[in-house]
Amino acid sequence: MASLLLEGPLLDEKKLIQLPVEFAEAVAVSTRAFCLLAQTHDQFVKLETAARLNEKGSARTFKIGDKVKVRVPPTAAQMEATGRRAKHVTAWRGPCTVVERLSQTAYVAVDDTSKRRYERVLSNLLPYGAKKAKTNANAAFSPYYSDPFVQDEFLAVRDEPGGPFYLARVSSVTDKAITVHYYGCTAIDLASAVFKPCWHEVGGDQIVLDFDCPYNEDKHPQFVDYNGTMDLKDLHTVLVARKLELTKGHKLRYRSLRALAPVHDQLFRFDK
Repeated sequence: MASLLLEGPLLDEKKLIQLPVEFAEAVAVSTRAFCLLAQTHDQFVKLETAARLNEKGSARTFKIGDKVKVRVPPTAAQMEATGRRAKHVTAWRGPCTVVERLSQTAYVAVDDTSKRRYERVLSNLLPYGAKKAKTNANAAFSPYYSDPFVQDEFLAVRDEPGGPFYLARVSSVTDKAITVHYYGCTAIDLASAVFKPCWHEVGGDQIVLDFDCPYNEDKHPQFVDYNGTMDLKDLHTVLVARKLELTKGHKLRYRSLRALAPVHDQLFRFDK
């Protein structure tokens, strides 16, 4: 019956329908031919795409000691806190250092700051500083920006992008902004610095560091909290570190010292 469609003159539609067996065979032949054509075309497209990409690309490899970014997808709980879809969020952590090669396509990298160990295939690694990684803090998930802020949490923040940073305690949180009470120190050595709340003189410019709000002779406050308010959508431009901890002596705990070590010289020190 295949010859009726492919070799001989075409039959009248009505006559062909009157031959159900032959019609079914013809449809089957045509379907197989179409599937074969589709498969051949799909394979052709894949080969052409691969060839085009290989013209400009090159096989990526890393050496022990190379600096890389590591893809770390957020957890379900973290995504729920951000209110964003996982497919719209990509997290790249770095700088990390390649310390071991597991296979031709897999490596072990260690975060330079947290010392966390990651095992990743090439598709989840990028050279540190590569433009392909998402660097916009609003688009890339990071616990620094996406975890909910809580009252009394200690942060390291700047007054403006590129300026010195201050230690600050979160005093209030809204859905659009956070307000912080600044803390200050006078010591040059970060490890020995004692951080005290900052107080701003009412009607003046003086700022003092004290654990309690200073009062005048009439027992009325002559200073108020030295505060700052930051819009959450702009926070990534001034936030240095989060979830810092102080000892009972109001010094930074070891983990917090490590987090601030790369920028220790950018901390604002008050005059004694």
